[in-house]
Amino acid sequence: MNKDQELKELERALNNLKITDSVEEAEKKLAKHIGFGEEKEIFLNHIKVYKMTVICYYSAPGMGKTTFVTTLAEAMGRSYETISLAGFQETSEYSILGDQNKPNQKIKEEIEVNELTDFTRDEKKRILRMKANDIQEKCQGLTISDQTIEKILDQLQEVGVRQAERVLYKIEKGYIYSKNKGEKFDFTENPSA
Repeated sequence: MNKDQELKELERALNNLKITDSVEEAEKKLAKHIGFGEEKEIFLNHIKVYKMTVICYYSAPGMGKTTFVTTLAEAMGRSYETISLAGFQETSEYSILGDQNKPNQKIKEEIEVNELTDFTRDEKKRILRMKANDIQEKCQGLTISDQTIEKILDQLQEVGVRQAERVLYKIEKGYIYSKNKGEKFDFTENPSA
């Protein structure tokens, strides 16, 4: 998608903004999301004062931007959609309602750009425990202990949880493969290998 197409997609999405009718429902949905407490509070304040602001989040890969924004969309009662802004380098380029050579200052001022910081270790453990529980539910007989999750986090020491999630899914695949072959499955030595 080129820069002009990105601008059209962003303009279309901005024309379809909707805010939820129930702040309480939005609070309940956001409370279920692990991490980003400060960002959730800022978002709720926008809803409470009915302030339509474009909020852009950036962070390292694997930090949960897509999951977080999906939760925000759900809290607002609207569907989630992805708009690529890969061609943009500065916030002044996000302006879409003016001459391309002279960005519309009003929109530029309504854009908040926020960096999502890394999850705490406890938040990472809670996220991975939730993922592990889902895997264990699908793979009856497979147990992924809290010690295994700790070991994965110790070995990877990554920003975000993407690689750790991949390790869990690798354990799941290994278990399914071994079960189908009638072999014993053991991953306790080095779960992230």
